[in-house]
Amino acid sequence: MGKSSLTTLTDEELIERYKRSGSEHFINELFKRYYTVVFGLCLNFLFDKETSKDVTIIIFELLFKKIPKNDIQRFKPWLFIFVRNHCFSYLRKQKKSEEILEDWEKVEKNSDHFMENEGFVRLYNKGEDSLREKIEKALSRLPEGQALCIRLFFLEEKSYKKIVEETNYDLKQVKSFLQNGKRKLKVLLKEK
Repeated sequence: MGKSSLTTLTDEELIERYKRSGSEHFINELFKRYYTVVFGLCLNFLFDKETSKDVTIIIFELLFKKIPKNDIQRFKPWLFIFVRNHCFSYLRKQKKSEEILEDWEKVEKNSDHFMENEGFVRLYNKGEDSLREKIEKALSRLPEGQALCIRLFFLEEKSYKKIVEETNYDLKQVKSFLQNGKRKLKVLLKEK
């Protein structure tokens, strides 16, 4: 079947032929027809252009798997519901991630270690130039990721979420850099 004849098929005919043959040409035709619609729906739910682009591509990848398993009588309404549900699921996961970040920040700030760190920040901000110089020297001896995360979290008081966004480290890396960096920094500051 030629490419021009694909355009004459209904959505439902494309789906049936895809189910029978497994040929991606049929799904690609649906992609051409509905990319803009799906992107627009995602944008309505997610309010972010780049995220909506990413989610749109994910949705079409999922369609390869979902279409053969579903009895789709009318594609357009089915697609709308599929997109809506996927966007809601995405938002729930994002909200859960943000809640986890907030919980970790509360734990970090309420732990006994925070009092030590608060003292470190006070020393840095109100200390003499020689003390600030010693702290800067100790920070420069830390691995790059540790030093950066310590600066951002303690000296610039940025949240885990902001650090993840600014550095492109994932949450586990940020927590690890902070934990290991604090330990090493304490040792370095005690050195004569």
